[in-house]
Amino acid sequence: MLKRIILFLGILFYTLGAEALTTTDDKQWQSYFGVEGGVGMMNISTAFIFGGNAFNAYGLVGLSYGGGILGGWQKYTYEKVGMRNTLGLRVFGAKNLKAKQIEYEKYEKDLFVDSTFYYALDGLFDFVKNGNNHFGMSLGFSIDLLQLTESKDLFGLGLFFRFSPRLGFYTQFGNHIVDLIASVPLVGAGGGELAYNSTLTLGYKYLF
Repeated sequence: MLKRIILFLGILFYTLGAEALTTTDDKQWQSYFGVEGGVGMMNISTAFIFGGNAFNAYGLVGLSYGGGILGGWQKYTYEKVGMRNTLGLRVFGAKNLKAKQIEYEKYEKDLFVDSTFYYALDGLFDFVKNGNNHFGMSLGFSIDLLQLTESKDLFGLGLFFRFSPRLGFYTQFGNHIVDLIASVPLVGAGGGELAYNSTLTLGYKYLF
């Protein structure tokens, strides 16, 4: 399943790159800054070098809440097709998680905080475009460059890798963008107790 997702995303962004080379569109890259916030389903699982999202099969699991700041740049490479690069920092917290294994029950009352610095690449596909006004769908992935999962009793560190497919919808009016993005982490690298936090976030971006 993971290989199919990676293959699909590779074909998708190869197509975006090819369109960028063949189109005569002279639009320039635009930078942006924004904020995001939302809810998630946090799954705390043990990782040793490599780990995966158990989809709530073991460890601790429960609702999380949080937000973040982000910035980046985007460009339309074709009439209704574009791409967006994002660098962001987000923090999500969860408390009163439910233990899936007996050895985790003593941590159920801990406050878990998952802090993540990430890079995301999204393809932009407009359904409707009228001048600088857009409505469409985004499809892409994010990679966590640094992740810290902390509580009073447990700690986890992820470096340079946690892969998460992303799907969203956006609307843009001039320089203002509002989007809704769902993200599900699949695999990662690190050590300790790491959070695999599947999120649904509402974001606002301002284009410069």
